[in-house]
Amino acid sequence: MIIWLDEYIGRDENCRKLKMEFRRITKSLKMVDSVDNCRKCLQHVENRKVFFIIQGKHAKEIVPDIVRMVSPSPSMKPVVYIFCLHIIYLSEWAQEQECIMEG
Repeated sequence: MIIWLDEYIGRDENCRKLKMEFRRITKSLKMVDSVDNCRKCLQHVENRKVFFIIQGKHAKEIVPDIVRMVSPSPSMKPVVYIFCLHIIYLSEWAQEQECIMEG
């Protein structure tokens, strides 16, 4: 399952190729445009491996919720990718978060 949090993700022209590719590889792509909507999705994630794509400006707010609300089982630990042009502003914080992917 992929949950993508980005306030602009609902726009057709935004990341069109990425959205098409993700839809090709999974039927479980949830696109949400706010932290509150992402939290609502978190309440319904049980016993599933979840990959999160998070807009950089929302990372510090939602990542603690992801860690707390998604299964603590080692095989179900969430994986978070921060989708941000200015990742340098988050790099020190991100290194302290076990669930955030490098790359």
